[in-house]
Order: sequence, then structure tokens, then C-alpha cells
Amino acid sequence: MILGVLIISTLIVAVTNKNVYRGVLVLSDSCDIFLGLTGKGNVRFTEIDGTFLKRFRLKYFPALSRDSTYLAFIGDNLIKEEEKSHSLYTLVILENKKGLFKEYNVIYQADPVKETLGMLNWSPDGTKLVLFSSKGFNSGFPVGGFESSLKILDLESKSFFEILKIKNVDESTPSWSRDGKFIYFSVWNQSKGESEVVKCNVETKQLGTLTEGAAPSCSPTSNILLFSDNKNIYQADLDGKNKRILIKDYRAISLFTPIVWAPDGKSFLYYRWGLSKFKPIGIIQALTGTYQELVAVSLNKPNKPTVIYKTDKSFWGLSWAECKR
Repeated sequence: MILGVLIISTLIVAVTNKNVYRGVLVLSDSCDIFLGLTGKGNVRFTEIDGTFLKRFRLKYFPALSRDSTYLAFIGDNLIKEEEKSHSLYTLVILENKKGLFKEYNVIYQADPVKETLGMLNWSPDGTKLVLFSSKGFNSGFPVGGFESSLKILDLESKSFFEILKIKNVDESTPSWSRDGKFIYFSVWNQSKGESEVVKCNVETKQLGTLTEGAAPSCSPTSNILLFSDNKNIYQADLDGKNKRILIKDYRAISLFTPIVWAPDGKSFLYYRWGLSKFKPIGIIQALTGTYQELVAVSLNKPNKPTVIYKTDKSFWGLSWAECKR
């Protein structure tokens, strides 16, 4: 099983049901990377163990290839020099060998003052990795006025090639179409004051705007596109047509936590805020605590979401893959 790792710590657990796709999830709280199984009762996340991971003080945007052979993430090293220290962003790829993520390759390194690295996503065939990089420091994320480069890493040659440059890319994860010919993402339209879903042809580099929305996610098995606006989750065709509200949820979160499909394309996951607890102070209601819920949704029964996990942590990236045996 893919979870052949030492248990270092366990996070908050929530009950799931047997109808949820049986696979493996990976997520990060920025300090550590965690794996967990779905579809077998309780979802229990455990930290990936490895001496090589301890060299990174922070770990962002973990992404599993669809068959869970590879796990990529962005690590943040603190480099100490004679009189000062500075960060160094590192793109790392771990390979699953006999159920253990132990073999790794440092693919690329960037000084965050000069270049920041964004969210990652594997191609359907697991041979390429897409990400945004931004020239210039922007709180660690390629968003808001900076020019970003859409890049693809070829795993075999370990080399990048640039698809295009674009401004105002938002924080969502780029998503591949199931045939690997297009990449979907969202940008901030400053004149309209809203995000827009766009798609890019990988071969011709042609860019097209589809509709209003953010955090687009393509089905791995059909021509369905999901995206959100932090109030609703929408379903549309891959050209943005036939748009409709699939789920009304004002608690939905798209920031750093994309909509993630199950590998069989029958269900998906998204994050939302839990119901906040309020404490009365005179006539004022004061917020005393918040948490996040990870919600599984079946396309056949979108009105019956299943909460599979609850936590008071914030997560930076989410990926769902087949369980490699």
C-alpha cells in the first residue's frame, strides 16, 4: 500500500462512508506533508517520514501523479550565509518505491526574491508537471500584477519549457484536460473585479477566456469542467458553455485548495469553512473558533455531500490519486 510510512503525527479525524472513492489523498499544512486513505471508514492522515524532508522548513503544494507513482512539492530551504540567511524554493519529486516515498530528485531551485513557484499538477499520463513561476517576490505566490510564466516540466529529460507569459494569474492550481492538450486556470480581471476561467492550448499556445469563475478543474474521464466563485460550485462543458450551479455553498474555499476529482471521475472534493462557533458578548456575537471541512461530492447526488475530514489547520494544496499497490 502507498501508506508504507512511519506515523509521526495524526491530525483531526472525521468519519467518511464506504461510497467515497477508495484512493489516497495528499495535503500539506505548509510545515509537513500528509497522506491518507479514502473509502475505508475513518480518514486518518499521517505525516510522510524521511530525513530528506527535514531539510525543508516549509513544504507547499504537494501533487500526486494519477497512479501515485510520483509526489511533487515545493520545499523552502533556509540557506545560512556569513552574515544573513535567505530562502531557496526547491521543486522536489519523490518516487514511490514499494509503498515508500524515499527516492527523490531536486529538479529546480529558485531564489524567491527573484522568482516564486506556484501550485503543481501532473499530466494525465504522469510524464509532465505544470506550474506557474513569477519573476519577483509577491508574498510567495505568483498573483496580482506580476507577470507569470506557465511552464511544463518533462519528467524524462528533467527540463522545463515555457508555454506563455501572462499577468494576474490567481492562486488556483492549473488543470489538464483529460487528453493532455489543454491547461485550464484562472486569472484576475482587474477591470471587471472578478476572476475568469481561461484555457491554453499546449501545442499552439493559444489562450481563450471561457467564463467568470476561479479554480477550474477538468474531469479525468469526461468533458466536464468544475469551478467556483467562493459562493457556488459550477459545472460546465470544457468550452465553458452550459454553465449551471452544481452546489450552492457560501462556505466553499478555493484559495490554495482546489476542487479535486477522484481518478474515476465520479466524485470530487472541495474545502469549505465549518460552521463557526459564536459566543455572545452583550448584544455582540464574537467569533470564538473556526475550522475547515473536506467534502466529498458524488456527481450523481450533488445535493448529498459527505464530510470526510475536519481540521483547525489551513492546507496548501490537495491531490487525490489511485492507491498504488
